Amino acid sequence: MKKKNIFTLIELLVVIAIIAILASMLLPALNKAREKAKIIKCVGNAKQIGVMTTLYMNDYDSYIPFGKADSGTWGGYCTTITPAWYCLVAPYAQIRVANFYRLGNAPSFRVEESIFKCPSQLLPNDTTLSAVGFAPNIRIANAAPSAGSLQWAKIQHIKNPSQKAWLKDTLKDAPMYYNPYQNATAVVTRHGGINNIVLFDMHVAKLTTAETVLYKDSAGKYFDPYDKL
Repeated sequence: MKKKNIFTLIELLVVIAIIAILASMLLPALNKAREKAKIIKCVGNAKQIGVMTTLYMNDYDSYIPFGKADSGTWGGYCTTITPAWYCLVAPYAQIRVANFYRLGNAPSFRVEESIFKCPSQLLPNDTTLSAVGFAPNIRIANAAPSAGSLQWAKIQHIKNPSQKAWLKDTLKDAPMYYNPYQNATAVVTRHGGINNIVLFDMHVAKLTTAETVLYKDSAGKYFDPYDKL
């Protein structure tokens, strides 16, 4: 009679332990690879937004799609007369604009998988806000030339476009603008301390946290956009 090969309980536990050890060794590498893929997709999204920005400027006499009103809601950076930057460029990706600060359709306005959302970004707490993972440098608007009650700039006003920030990774509830004068609580760290930045020549750079806040000496290089106007 042929003898059957039967695992003993101890042998089974040893096999399970070996599998668990191998899994613990592989999972960090898999997670790292997954996050790297998300970063690559985020960069791809940012490049597409750069193309959309260029198309907008070509159609609107070189004006940058980000301005400021002296009065209004959202601190003046997102109003009926100065819509959110993403609402201005969204039509170039055939994304529906609901109103001056929302994309998509009621009731959620999520557009969760649009190119505006970073794959590593959490959704906004407010379910009526669109998921937008990038924000423009606030100094583009608040340091721009004035025309009546509005402040708008043209791409020609930007000095060294290949070094000046148009958009950067932002917090999930703060797509209206990024203020480099704020402290580190306004800085995004979802890519391991690296921020994806769309510069005004529309290429994407990767900056460290220290390079994205103006209380660090290096940040002015990227976030001070104008010569004297």
